[in-house]
Amino acid sequence: MSETAQLQTIGYTHEHRPKVILTIASAKNMGNLEQIRQKQLQLADPSQSKPDVSTMPSIVHLGYGVHGNEPSSAEAAILTAYWIMASQSDLAKNLRENMVVHIDPTLNPDGRDRHSLWANSNKGFPPVADPLDREHNEAWPGGRTNHYWFDLNRDWLPLAHPESRVKVEWYHQWYPNVTTDFHEMGTNSTYFFEPTKPFGSENPVVPRKKLR
Repeated sequence: MSETAQLQTIGYTHEHRPKVILTIASAKNMGNLEQIRQKQLQLADPSQSKPDVSTMPSIVHLGYGVHGNEPSSAEAAILTAYWIMASQSDLAKNLRENMVVHIDPTLNPDGRDRHSLWANSNKGFPPVADPLDREHNEAWPGGRTNHYWFDLNRDWLPLAHPESRVKVEWYHQWYPNVTTDFHEMGTNSTYFFEPTKPFGSENPVVPRKKLR
């Protein structure tokens, strides 16, 4: 822990790898983190009077790596954390002063480790960019899923796995103003926009007017 950053373990995966959250803020806000959190919770509680939001920092959560074989997302988390903490640009200084940023570098550490083992065991030297090369074609089950081969991006509702449960429990301790979910779309894929088609995420139990 430093005066502007705090690393905490919020739980463990099936394979007992730690689930961590890195919190970055100004020294002043870091010293008042619990008070900031309590004020933020008031915004989600209709029974409490609302605090003066003009004096509150924004709470931002950056989530990465729900799929273990999308490795650039976790690498991007490290670079983002470094930039927010070390950059002397006006933008970075503004973020540090007016936000509390929480970074989850990988939701799926077990899948990431499985993918990393495959890539490091099969990589060519010099590097091979051919998509048909063995390095780029993991054997089943690959690193997408967690220890029990479950796609954690499908676990937000059932919360059957510890990775998802501790993440949601942590989320309810903060109720961030902004939440992101970073994925890697692959070298030959375009950027993903939702919905991909009209009512692409339609749920039969949710009224269609709610999907617009």
